[in-house]
Amino acid sequence: MRLILERAKSGDPISPKEIAEHLQITSASVSALIQRLERTGLAHSEDHPGDRRRKLVIPDDTTQDPDDVDPLTARIRDLANDLSPEEAELVSLFLRRVTEEMSREC
Repeated sequence: MRLILERAKSGDPISPKEIAEHLQITSASVSALIQRLERTGLAHSEDHPGDRRRKLVIPDDTTQDPDDVDPLTARIRDLANDLSPEEAELVSLFLRRVTEEMSREC
């Protein structure tokens, strides 16, 4: 939802395909996600104004603050901003190594 809100606020609404790429999930999963967002009144899809073959995902309430929708990410961003450049590099190296190990397991 954060991604949908941020893109809408920037004036560049996001497509289901872009959501799938960003989240690294299938188009079927994005379709199910959009259906849930529509049922809960958070977002809806509509035809792209310049290309009716494409869809855009639009938040129903564009005044929502992404930090209110996703407070954990906001807190994590604050924690990251508190790191010195050296600390950030060490954390980044650690997370890259963890990701590599997890990828090998999967």
